[in-house]
Amino acid sequence: MTASQFKNEVIAVAKGLVAAGIEAGDRVALMSHTRYEWTLIDYAIWTAGAVTVPVYRNLLRRAGRMDPVRLGRPGLLRRDPPRTGT
Repeated sequence: MTASQFKNEVIAVAKGLVAAGIEAGDRVALMSHTRYEWTLIDYAIWTAGAVTVPVYRNLLRRAGRMDPVRLGRPGLLRRDPPRTGT
């Protein structure tokens, strides 16, 4: 992957975030294992003018939940689709 390709991916994801309603100054919670997509989404959040709020699984387990008041109007990105049904 070249820097130019990465930049193009970042811009495409940032456009998607904006289309989904993320605005400059919004805080976007991001929880993922260390991987390429974390970096891509992190840069896209910054490109959209928002702020990344990293959520670490071990801290989430300890806290029991994420405090939406502290995040403001959060956007939450999930790697896995939400479960439906059972």
